[in-house]
Amino acid sequence: MHEAAKAVRQQELLRLIVAGFMLRECAPRLRLSYWTVRKYAKEPGFLEELKGLSMEMFSRVDAEIKASKDEISSISQRLQEESGPSLEKLVALRDESANESIQLKASSDLLDRVPEASKTRRVEGLHGHIVVTAEDLVRAAQAAQEEDEHRTKPNNGTGGNGQGGGTPRQLT
Repeated sequence: MHEAAKAVRQQELLRLIVAGFMLRECAPRLRLSYWTVRKYAKEPGFLEELKGLSMEMFSRVDAEIKASKDEISSISQRLQEESGPSLEKLVALRDESANESIQLKASSDLLDRVPEASKTRRVEGLHGHIVVTAEDLVRAAQAAQEEDEHRTKPNNGTGGNGQGGGTPRQLT
């Protein structure tokens, strides 16, 4: 095979690998056998170039993340700095405006900034998934039925005070 054609195929192979394809997936896309693609990939120059591309991609993504983090930080800082003057303006509008609807709106906006008085509340929590099998549901139903039977029995071994004293039951 001509060296220029081989170099083009190796570059295309690099592009496909960087895009996330496995060697077996690259072979048909390049119209080459798996063994030829594997041979290209084993060459030291190829591996070095792939490592360089990976480091370049890492550097670009890392730089983008840092830049966006700095941007978000500067936005947050600016919001912090502007909150004081904005609060003062709201208080002035509430206290000094001749228009009652402006006073009402300013008052409402001020109250919304206080979590205890706000019309909306931020709720944070953990989200998760629980897998319940049919067997789990059957066990839960049996336990509920046993508990119901235990509660409905007169003087269920507790001496009438509901505080225990009977022998503990073992659930199956």
